[in-house]
Amino acid sequence: MLHYKILSQTLLFKRPAKTSRGAYLERKVWYVFLSEEVLSVAQCEQILAHPDKWGGEKVGVGEIAPLFDLSFEYHDDFQKDIEFCCSSFINDDGIDFCALKPYPSICFGLETAWLSLKSQDGLSFFDTPFSRGESPLLINGLVWMGGLEQMKSELRAKVSAGFKCIKCKIGALDFEHELELLRIVRTEFGQHQLQLRVDANGAYSVEQAKEVLSILNSMSVHSIEQPI
Repeated sequence: MLHYKILSQTLLFKRPAKTSRGAYLERKVWYVFLSEEVLSVAQCEQILAHPDKWGGEKVGVGEIAPLFDLSFEYHDDFQKDIEFCCSSFINDDGIDFCALKPYPSICFGLETAWLSLKSQDGLSFFDTPFSRGESPLLINGLVWMGGLEQMKSELRAKVSAGFKCIKCKIGALDFEHELELLRIVRTEFGQHQLQLRVDANGAYSVEQAKEVLSILNSMSVHSIEQPI
């Protein structure tokens, strides 16, 4: 019989993470543990502290991490939803993905925990060149919202670190200041040197978004995430 345990933790940002919805100082996450034997909270905390020892534990671990005010499923009693989904939509035979559609972050956490449980070492979910450590995956370098000089410094640091794609958070500062940053990027790095993306976290109305999209297009911005 499959057992589950849920453990919540509050992670603290090293500095305020600004979005168009305000600044995050902390983030609450939940870890779900799937096991053949009943686990105590102390055992779960020990497992989290030592992922190198997951192999042979017969325990799967997954993270559920919605964002307050940004993830549509999040609410004050979110852990009750996790409890409900764990007790209703996962068993020895697998996961009911259709039933979990209204809970995307829970679905992600449960699928990860299931794959973790079924893997030999708790971490190798798929047999791919990436999971075997043979080939990297390209990711974007994220520049958080902040003062213009801070964002310039972060952006240049990301480029120096080798990132070929940069994603800038926009929507919290005056738009002209944000455009100034993007213009600096395009002055220093052409679109063939650096792919530029932005993330607005729902900062604009539909009408505002149309104007913003037009301006960004003229600056060879690759894409915008969640403009409305």
